[in-house]
Amino acid sequence: MADLLPHHRRAALALNAAFLNHRTAHLNPEEMDAMGLAEARTILADNATRWEQRGHTRLGWAANMMNPSRREAHGLSEPIVGAMLEDQVLDDGQRVDLARFNDPLIGAALAVRLNMDPPAQGCNTADIRRCASALLAAIVIYDTRITDSTSGIAQQADNGGFGAAVIAQRGKAFTKVDAKSVVATLTHDRTDVGSGSGMSLMGDPVEAGAWITNTVGTMGKALHEGDLILLGSCTKVVPLTEGHWKAAIPMLGEISLTVTRNT
Repeated sequence: MADLLPHHRRAALALNAAFLNHRTAHLNPEEMDAMGLAEARTILADNATRWEQRGHTRLGWAANMMNPSRREAHGLSEPIVGAMLEDQVLDDGQRVDLARFNDPLIGAALAVRLNMDPPAQGCNTADIRRCASALLAAIVIYDTRITDSTSGIAQQADNGGFGAAVIAQRGKAFTKVDAKSVVATLTHDRTDVGSGSGMSLMGDPVEAGAWITNTVGTMGKALHEGDLILLGSCTKVVPLTEGHWKAAIPMLGEISLTVTRNT
């Protein structure tokens, strides 16, 4: 944390403790003073290293706040990113307890799996098409441990507001699908919640993949062969509640998640 001011170091330690102890954190005004996206991403990068040192395997990175209206509501000039750890990537059809989360939102998303290392800086859409094996259907759950979640900067520091994801094992190569035109539909207990196309991800999911790769690179965290990139939610995000959730994407398939409340 050499590049952080003392009050930002305190914010980093508070968020790290909240993550490790599965509790919420409150960042006071002093800890948020003069914190921008660069400082928030330095906090995340530092804590991601701490989590790996404690044995948490990172499987990739996830984007949040791809929707411009959500960014504006949270005071952000651009999307944010978070680390995807192994215990945050759920199996298709898995049951998960709602109590695991603090203030969760769910959406139908797209993802890619890398089959070779992309450039850490200067990554472009051609690099993503070359390095990604397939476009995958996904469900994303955004969550934050911060008690006041209105600040997008604070959410960036808190692992980009990423909570969990379900990501399909198989998808379609970019040569076989128009990533911009795919439409994802989210349902809850067989009721449509909303739909959105790949164009909601920076106009092109491949563009989103390049942006995420470059952003992670500025944090000193390169992506590698086998990593997952969750490109963001194509649909509006809605509060996660009990029941059966499904994301359906023609050509890419369906994935689901069942949410319970164990008392």
